[in-house]
Amino acid sequence: QLSTPAGGLIAPEFTEELKGFGQLTGGVRLTGNAWELRAENLDARTVDTDLWDFSVSGAIENVYKFETVDLAIETKVGSGADVLTALGLKPIKTGPLALGIHLTSKGQRWASTARFAVEDSALEFDLNLDADRDDPVVRGAVTSDLIKMAQVRNIVDMALQLGKIDALNKSASERDQKDTSDHTGSAPSGPFRNVTLLPLGRAILLAGMDLEVDVDLKKIEGVRGTSSLKSELQVKDSKASFGPLKFAYGGGR
Repeated sequence: QLSTPAGGLIAPEFTEELKGFGQLTGGVRLTGNAWELRAENLDARTVDTDLWDFSVSGAIENVYKFETVDLAIETKVGSGADVLTALGLKPIKTGPLALGIHLTSKGQRWASTARFAVEDSALEFDLNLDADRDDPVVRGAVTSDLIKMAQVRNIVDMALQLGKIDALNKSASERDQKDTSDHTGSAPSGPFRNVTLLPLGRAILLAGMDLEVDVDLKKIEGVRGTSSLKSELQVKDSKASFGPLKFAYGGGR
C-alpha cells in the first residue's frame, strides 16, 4: 500500500506546510534490489483534500533510471487562487484547470501525449524523442481548437507564482545537503542519491535538447477579435525560431 503526503509532489522539502493537499494513497507492487527497482500496478490518487484531484497509474521497469515507462497522470484543480494561497503565494484567479499526461518509453525512445485545459481554452501535445541519437531532437505537434487570451494571461501569471516553488525547493535541498555533509564529511552516495522522476517536458528543457514541433492554433480569441496561427517551432542550440508562419486575423491573412 502507498500512502504519502501529496504536498511532496509539489514541494518535497515542505510537506508539513502543505498538509492541505491531502494524502496520495493507493497501491504499487515493488520488486528488485538496491540497484534496480521495478514498480508495477501503480494506481494512486489524492484523498482528504478539496484543493486538487491528482491520480497516477501505470508501471516503471527501472525506477532509479526512470526506464521503460508507461504512466498516466491526471490533475484537476477547481481554483488556481485557492492552490496558490495554500502554497503561500499571491492568489491569481483562474477557472477550473485540468492536465492529463500519458508518458511511455522503450529503451531511449520516448513518447508523450498531454492535454492542458483552463476553462474553455485547451492545448494538446504529441511529442516523441529518440534520446539514443547523437543529435536527439524532440518532434511532434501542439494543437488547439480554442485559446482565449484572457484565460491564458491568468495561467501565465499563475505559472510565474509557481516558479517560486522551484527556488524554495532548491534552497532547502542545498541546505539539507550541506547539513548532511557537515555531519558525515561527504554527500550521500549510492543508488539512492538524486533519484528524480522529471516529466519529459521538463527534462527536455533542462537537457537543452533541440526541438521541432508543428504548431496549429485554430482559434485564438483576444480583445480585438479572433485569429489563428499555424507554424513550426524550432529550437536549435538553445535558440528558438518560428517558420514558415501562417497567420489569419478576422478572416484575412
